[in-house]
Amino acid sequence: MATTSAAAPAAEATRARPFLARLAGEWPVLAIAAAFAGMALILPPAYDWPVIDSWAFGYTVQQLVEAGRLVLVDWGAMSLLAHVAWGALFSLPAGFSFAALNLSTWVLAFVLACASYAALRELDFAPLPSLMGAGVVLANPAVVLLSYSFMTDVPFLAWYTLAFWCYIRGLRRSAWPWLLAGSVFATIAVLIRQNGVVLPAALVAYVGWEWLRRRRPFPLRPALAAAALPVVALVVLTALSMAGVLSSRTNALAWIGAPAPARWAADLFRMALYLGLFMLPLTLAAGLRYAARFPRLTLRDLAIPAGAFILFAVLAIYQYYHPLRLPYIGTWRLMPYFPAVWSIFGTGSEGEWLAGARDMIFGYRFWTMVTAAGCAGAALLIWPAFWRRLAPLPLPSPRLGREAVDEGFPLGFLVLAILAFLAPVLLFSGEIYERYLAGLLLPLAALVLHACRRTVARPSLPAWALVSVVFLAFGLALAGEFVAWNGAAWHAGDRVAATGAPAEKIDAGFVWNGWHFAEEVRRTELQPPADAPAYMELTPQIDRTYVVSFSPLAGYETIGREEYWSPLRWSVQELLVLRKTTG
Repeated sequence: MATTSAAAPAAEATRARPFLARLAGEWPVLAIAAAFAGMALILPPAYDWPVIDSWAFGYTVQQLVEAGRLVLVDWGAMSLLAHVAWGALFSLPAGFSFAALNLSTWVLAFVLACASYAALRELDFAPLPSLMGAGVVLANPAVVLLSYSFMTDVPFLAWYTLAFWCYIRGLRRSAWPWLLAGSVFATIAVLIRQNGVVLPAALVAYVGWEWLRRRRPFPLRPALAAAALPVVALVVLTALSMAGVLSSRTNALAWIGAPAPARWAADLFRMALYLGLFMLPLTLAAGLRYAARFPRLTLRDLAIPAGAFILFAVLAIYQYYHPLRLPYIGTWRLMPYFPAVWSIFGTGSEGEWLAGARDMIFGYRFWTMVTAAGCAGAALLIWPAFWRRLAPLPLPSPRLGREAVDEGFPLGFLVLAILAFLAPVLLFSGEIYERYLAGLLLPLAALVLHACRRTVARPSLPAWALVSVVFLAFGLALAGEFVAWNGAAWHAGDRVAATGAPAEKIDAGFVWNGWHFAEEVRRTELQPPADAPAYMELTPQIDRTYVVSFSPLAGYETIGREEYWSPLRWSVQELLVLRKTTG
């Protein structure tokens, strides 16, 4: 008996060792958690006011939680249903608050980072390269900023990336239950933003191609499992929109158009520079290691990145002298090209979210350097595609040939996922924001890492870490600035309202105005004053007796000030509370 009782703990310890070894091998998950903990300490996510379009989505959650009715504000064009349900879930413990909604997005931002890492690990990348690839998503300034909001971008990406991970796992293991799980996650993504359907479409196209190429019986069950549920969800959403049950703005077909070739060319150029800039932590690290590992690269070998850089630089110069002009956002000749959630003012453009002129941050030299970095990043993003042709180099082990490296790697699926995600963006009849490109970062990172693996050139850790830290710090500063001045405007509007002034006389910016007139959006024939900011088209019934502004306005006197801390300017700034003196 003694021998048996002594053997049991030993057996349990033996079984525990593989689990502990696997847990230790996945240390990047702890690194991601530590990064999020640090971000939360620097800038807590649970602040209690909305930013950008969060007021519209938050109003729907509030009505659902407090009144039991579904009120979809006629502002956004996304399907939104799963987003509202997720926000309502976080509102159940303590009631509705924007703090709960912002926290709900923060949780999904962590899920997004972990799912990105898990997808790359499923592609057989080692823990450190997988962390580098996931870091491209985690440290992206636009993703960081939107993680501190109740916008749909990060929640959509989280569920979309979970579906991406499940699809890859199902493909590599020939396991249809994983494809079905991916279908469920993709359906949730569709119920947030309709373009979530492109991922199962890419998978079905890939499965069909594999059937044609290998002449195997068509895998009908996996294909249906991957596509049926998201497609049905999109068809139902479209039918409800066309029947008038949902807003006509949620009809995805209504947003599909055929832009002019010149507009396509301009969009492709802007997207190339944005993707080049966003991918720079990984592509720079990969390019430096590749050049260091193979120092005998000739000028001919370097012709592709050098030529691409010159091409993008020439196009950037052309863009400077012939800028894209947008009707309500204005003109800007350097990166970040409008429209974008970050800008030369920090966030947003003049008149987009709050009244008054704003001072540019940093200066033209800084934004010229950002534009040059975008050109260099776009060139570096193209370069790995040619590494095999440039340098047919030996691998460290003769048994590990390129066929072994490529075996089981779903290259076609990744390419189709990129093309499918780009299709609705290019066909979108509205303005293309840089945040719409975030869904391309993970498959692009997988392709860059695969090119590194084929040439045995692991990306340079110091280069990746340096650029990632700079990106993350800049993203946190952007988010801190944005959250701070939006909070100041929100509180300033509340203070004016507390004096007895009716909401119809207070212009406290896009967010405050929208929240107080949410159910009247697009239901009035009134027109805003000719000199009103662009956002006043949302609430033209406000006569602007009181205005919260970045700067003094003609015909107004200052009756108050609202201070906030600006991380980008590293000083205390203030908004002005103005009262009309003329008219």
